[in-house]
Amino acid sequence: MGTKQTRRRKHLFLHLACLGLLPFVIFGCLHFSKKLQGQQILEEGMDQMVSRQYEAAMAKNLTVLNSFPQILADQALFQIGLLYAHPENPNQNYEKSLESFNKIIGEFSESRLRHQAQLWVLSIRDLIAKEREIGKLNNKIISLEKTVELQKFEITRLQKKFET
Repeated sequence: MGTKQTRRRKHLFLHLACLGLLPFVIFGCLHFSKKLQGQQILEEGMDQMVSRQYEAAMAKNLTVLNSFPQILADQALFQIGLLYAHPENPNQNYEKSLESFNKIIGEFSESRLRHQAQLWVLSIRDLIAKEREIGKLNNKIISLEKTVELQKFEITRLQKKFET
């Protein structure tokens, strides 16, 4: 009759399937590990921003932006935007802040930070407009103060002329 088959080949396809999946599992773990590492650096940067170490916080966020551009760039850009907009940052720059937030809006349309970035853009644009208006009003105040000084001088001159 027939020879009895051994079960050697029974699990061959299972082993091949496992070997085929192994690179995906390894890559997934490495990807997850890199993301955790990047998120840790972002948290350190946020802590430094809160403790007013703005340059160190900026360095952390730039590191994340350059090292993890595919997975954490939107978060790094958001924090960079916050750093540039921070009122106590000596390197405050609203234009650079807008640039970071606009980059999130333009390049990361699926980001969960997109709507927050849009709100920041509106707020910063409004702030810039108000600062320009304040500058114009300050210039007008200076001009009016000079006019008042000239008129005081003219009044004094006329009083002396009247007395003589």
